[in-house]
Amino acid sequence: MHSARYLLKYRGSIIFDIEKYSIDYFIKNNSDLLEKHKSYSWPMNYDTIEELREKLVREEYSYYVISSSYGLNGWILAKNYKTIL
Repeated sequence: MHSARYLLKYRGSIIFDIEKYSIDYFIKNNSDLLEKHKSYSWPMNYDTIEELREKLVREEYSYYVISSSYGLNGWILAKNYKTIL
């Protein structure tokens, strides 16, 4: 879980959208990054990308992509999220 409240307050970022995608889409779009950081146990400990995919699916994670005006573009892996206004 992640809270962006302070980033929004101090940087003035405006979130346009948070889109939910499948874990397969995450793996497809981040395979180079995952392979590069695998030895650092990022985003969690795994031996193969397929093992990571299976774990994320089994534990019901989703891939959320954040689009904003500036300052907070990116993605998160989470089981769910809650927007607090």
